[in-house]
Amino acid sequence: MCPILRLCHAMARAAAHDDDPRAKQLHALALAALVERDRLHARVSELEKGRDERHDVMTDLA
Repeated sequence: MCPILRLCHAMARAAAHDDDPRAKQLHALALAALVERDRLHARVSELEKGRDERHDVMTDLA
């Protein structure tokens, strides 16, 4: 987990003990950031796979 997400997550956990509504918002933000990070990682993997497949085709044609 990147440092910013780790910080958000830690702050949310700490504030949750006080039942602070901001803690819930912060926790939701941290979770949304994690989901977005995972989505971006999946997209990068998809693009890298496509690049590798194109490279294989070009190698076969050469």
